[in-house]
Amino acid sequence: MCNILNGLQRQGFQINSNILEFIKNHHATLEKVGLLMADILAHMNLKEAYDLLRKSYFLNKDIKNVCSLSDLCKELANRVQTARYEDFIIRLASAYEGYVFYLPAFMDFRERIYRSGILHFHERDLARSFILFSNNPQEGINQSAKDIVAISAAFKYKKFDLYDDGLKWYKENHSLIYASDESLISIAKGASDPFQFIAKVLCNDRVEESNRVPITQDAAASAYQIMSYLLLNEKMAKRTNLIPHPDGKIQDVYLYLLQDFKAFLHDRINEKLQMEIIESKLDRKLIKSLFMPLIYGKTLISMEKDIRLKYGELLSRKDSYNLAKLSNEFGKFKYPDIVHLMKLITTISWFCSVRDRPVVYSVPYYTTKQDYMSFVNEEIIVYERTTKKRRRVTLRVPTMNRDKRKTQSSACANFIHQKDAYIAIKVVESLLSQHAPIYTIHENFLTTSPYSSTSSFPSSISSASSTSSTRSDAQRAPPELTQLFDAICQNSAELLRLKGRELPTEWNIADLIQAVMGDEALQIPGHLQATYYDVPLRGSSSWLLEDLSNFLDLITYNVL
Repeated sequence: MCNILNGLQRQGFQINSNILEFIKNHHATLEKVGLLMADILAHMNLKEAYDLLRKSYFLNKDIKNVCSLSDLCKELANRVQTARYEDFIIRLASAYEGYVFYLPAFMDFRERIYRSGILHFHERDLARSFILFSNNPQEGINQSAKDIVAISAAFKYKKFDLYDDGLKWYKENHSLIYASDESLISIAKGASDPFQFIAKVLCNDRVEESNRVPITQDAAASAYQIMSYLLLNEKMAKRTNLIPHPDGKIQDVYLYLLQDFKAFLHDRINEKLQMEIIESKLDRKLIKSLFMPLIYGKTLISMEKDIRLKYGELLSRKDSYNLAKLSNEFGKFKYPDIVHLMKLITTISWFCSVRDRPVVYSVPYYTTKQDYMSFVNEEIIVYERTTKKRRRVTLRVPTMNRDKRKTQSSACANFIHQKDAYIAIKVVESLLSQHAPIYTIHENFLTTSPYSSTSSFPSSISSASSTSSTRSDAQRAPPELTQLFDAICQNSAELLRLKGRELPTEWNIADLIQAVMGDEALQIPGHLQATYYDVPLRGSSSWLLEDLSNFLDLITYNVL
């Protein structure tokens, strides 16, 4: 564990001078198109601005009919805060320019890795666009690695079903992207992550920067991946990209949920007008906010708040609550196996709490003890010198009694987060052994194009004990048979070496695997693909490693 954390903290970073200079030179244009807030807002006296806003509001009768003063003040405060944040990030990047800096890492009680500060990859688009890896053992860059950066840039613009589609889009728009800086800004205006898109475009034709630009490898709905793995739910595994889809396309589990939920609502809601109102705002974003945290124990009240925030006055509070109930009912109807597993976890946690024991979560590297205690309210009287008055203050004081409700409600979240954290640690461990640049944001991994383009990265993710066959913004579709076989050979050789097993001089690992699996099995894509994921997933316990060990015992015995 210490070696992994030290490896993460030893990774140096530098400021991307290209994007920093670009933003400084085109700040006015970026403000004009809405990518940056007006610079004047960052240096505004907010109190004076409020006073001017109040006067203008009461002098203008037309504005009163459109919005309230509180809404205007809130909007002004949000814009000023955003402008100050952007100004601070740009000034901080300017101060760091030319230096190598490091990002301290720390863990919470579930072993999830976090970073301190505001200039790191946990932050928003602007901050992330400024950061490059400071070093890369891979010198030079080939066309394949350049294509990886191009695909990554395309995925920062919008999503694609295939990585080749992203590369095709980038090549088709290449002339427009590089026509002028104004043209690049115009295109970036429509990007999902505009500043990271610009940063990758500016780096792609520069070998030194292109070799150090961060490439994201992000898990697709990792909580559902974990559940599909534990429950052997093949359909869910394919929808979350844990198992590659037969058509090679990147799957989006939330689009599937959106489609299924609409069909479910049509069966439950008979009123046509109400159904039209619900469908008018029902999109992927709302589906994700409802069903992604559901596995972590999201409550009906929390779901109702999300629905009210989305629909506003279109739905009454009662209708919003009824829609939340239908959402919860849909989860139970569509995925009863997930619901039953969650109930099992929460019941075990509740039982531990009732028996006055902590809940223990364990993985090979560490053990987490969940021991929530209940609080009682205590009132005290304080004397304020400024007002010269006494007032009552309520304090929440912890007791030695275990909180059964909190223990039960947080059990699934802590269980899944710990599994996620263990996956992340195993991936980092694997990449550090290759001396690869690496940064992790929970189940989101960043490395450079020479490493993300190799088959070693997905096998590293599979080796994380379970579940993280990732959806990447630069990783190719599932490898062909020869690449699968090469990856199986590489992983098997490493595992045999760790077990202390040496191959006879007349055998190599490829011949050994061919002898054990048989020629016919090597021609079956499904069988080879299953082996490709099983070997790093189960390690020495996989069927192939056990057969290889038995075969080695046999040929060694015959030689003796």
